[in-house]
Amino acid sequence: MSASRDIGVITIVKNRIPQFYALLKSLEASEHKPKELVVVWMTSPSSHSLVQSEHFPVKHCFSTTDSLPIAKARNRGAAATNAATLLFLDVDCVIHPTLLTQVSTNVSRGTTIGSEMTELKVIPEGAGYDEVSRLPESRESRHSALQHKPKGLQSSLFAVSREDFDRVEGFDENYAGFGIGDIDFATRCNRVGITHRTLPLVTYKQYRQCRAYPLNHLLDIVSNANLYRNKWGYYPKTQWLTTFMARGFVNKSSVHAPLTVTRLPTVKEIRSAMAGIPVEAERHAENETRLSA
Repeated sequence: MSASRDIGVITIVKNRIPQFYALLKSLEASEHKPKELVVVWMTSPSSHSLVQSEHFPVKHCFSTTDSLPIAKARNRGAAATNAATLLFLDVDCVIHPTLLTQVSTNVSRGTTIGSEMTELKVIPEGAGYDEVSRLPESRESRHSALQHKPKGLQSSLFAVSREDFDRVEGFDENYAGFGIGDIDFATRCNRVGITHRTLPLVTYKQYRQCRAYPLNHLLDIVSNANLYRNKWGYYPKTQWLTTFMARGFVNKSSVHAPLTVTRLPTVKEIRSAMAGIPVEAERHAENETRLSA
């Protein structure tokens, strides 16, 4: 039995059902198969949560106590597998066929493993890695900002030994909803001397327009940023907070005072953020509207 079969792959799913099946297909096409796939559903049971694979066991778990229990779901997944290596994958990842082989070769106590990432605006439903890599957008992205080598641990894809995961006590479940909890996990890894290595291979991931400016998660992000400051003595470095402050949604940060939401976004502002309309373009459109009124 190869070492890579002692990798437990963990993914969390709420609504992205087609992406779940694409990830399953991607894992089934891996050079070496995982010991098991653990799927943590942040929604009610359905026919999708009964799916199995002919290549490896699939365990289905549930974490539905909150609307978006990301930290709890990740910890639930880790607890459901006894694999020596945990590989956390976002459900919209399309992985390289040798990823698990390289993870099994390179992961060790004191080191987490990730890969280069390329975000694509369109990933055809059911497409495998080879098909995705031949897309014109994929070839163009290799020379653009959409492909990047993460500077450190990214929760979209990372492998960690069971020993190290337990040493930092997993994800802090005090972080509720979206944002900052993964930065806290990376901070705790750094504090205990766990380093990060990025493999020289590309993982494809669905580009989500709202990710750069997740205004729909404003309240979660502000609350979690304050929790992070109370825990570590400073705010997490994220462009989200900078943008929120610049747009007047959040007060200017101070180490001596918590962040507060100064105004709630309008439905139009949230829709623009979800559609990926740049802040500058939105402001220009607003000005044009005023001038024509």
